[in-house]
Amino acid sequence: MAQHIEMIVDYLVIGDGAAFQYSDSHGVLIRCKDCRFNRIPSTSGNADCEKLYGMTDQNGFCSLAERLE
Repeated sequence: MAQHIEMIVDYLVIGDGAAFQYSDSHGVLIRCKDCRFNRIPSTSGNADCEKLYGMTDQNGFCSLAERLE
């Protein structure tokens, strides 16, 4: 089964911004809908984050995210 994964990567801008050079990979991006700290089912349009203490968008993301197992 295929799985869609979004990666966090860095690119260096070369010259006037017309060229990019790959720099580094920082891991997998985890969206709020897939995070274990989201207290609302992913079928809702919003997420209630127990780390950020508030409502966010299900497609949002942050550095505190941990994938829901």
